[in-house]
Amino acid sequence: MMASIIKNKKIQSLFFILFWLLLWEVAAKIVDKPVILPTIGQTLRALFAMAQHGEFYHHVALSLLRVFWGVGASIIIGIVLGIFSGLYDFVYRFFNPIMSVIKATPVVSFIILALVWMKTDNIPVFVCFLMCVPIIWTNVVQGVRDTDKRLLQMCHVYQISKFRMIREVYLPSVRGYIFSSIAASIGIGWKSTVAAEVIARPEISIGGGMYETKIYLETDNLFALTLVVIVLSFIIEYAIKNLLNNFSKGKKTYVPQHSKSQKSLSG
Repeated sequence: MMASIIKNKKIQSLFFILFWLLLWEVAAKIVDKPVILPTIGQTLRALFAMAQHGEFYHHVALSLLRVFWGVGASIIIGIVLGIFSGLYDFVYRFFNPIMSVIKATPVVSFIILALVWMKTDNIPVFVCFLMCVPIIWTNVVQGVRDTDKRLLQMCHVYQISKFRMIREVYLPSVRGYIFSSIAASIGIGWKSTVAAEVIARPEISIGGGMYETKIYLETDNLFALTLVVIVLSFIIEYAIKNLLNNFSKGKKTYVPQHSKSQKSLSG
């Protein structure tokens, strides 16, 4: 009985979480300086105190909205550019250098540059978009290139139009790549958005609140806001993954039927 409980993955995960929380509490007790490392209780009290004010939810809502705007734009642009880059080698060569530069550049560099280029309220969305679009683009390109060659040959034999091939062959083929890249982009987008908010300091944001805690040495509030970011990140990723899994059920890749005439297929 005990062995089966220990082998249970959920129980193991819970045990490991409790271990790290206990380590945090012990370390905070040893340091005994809340300004350096607050205890779990002090962090939760700070969180509950912030939750009493409506302004707190306004900050959280606007930060979430920036994440959704940035990730949403990266999904649309990344899919469109990724499909054409996968289909046409010259398009891939055109976009590959800029995508490689974006992936290699530290996020803080883009934030500082954006401070010169645009208003502070737009910087988190811009940075989130830049950090996520190469992820979407790279996965979609790979998905297009991994499309079953036999299906493509069959489509050419039956003279299927390019638009129909994209809609009924390529898109179903890259669906899994798109879903995995979206799941990965949510976490990256959330972290880059908050980082941009900390530096750019838009008037209403979680990141701006984190910066203020540094000024006033309110470390318990900093830990509380960090906890909010972590929990929201987990919730969003879990919800997106379940939504994408439910959406992908029952979807099938298009296969031309031999029984159909060439005329009907090419129409």
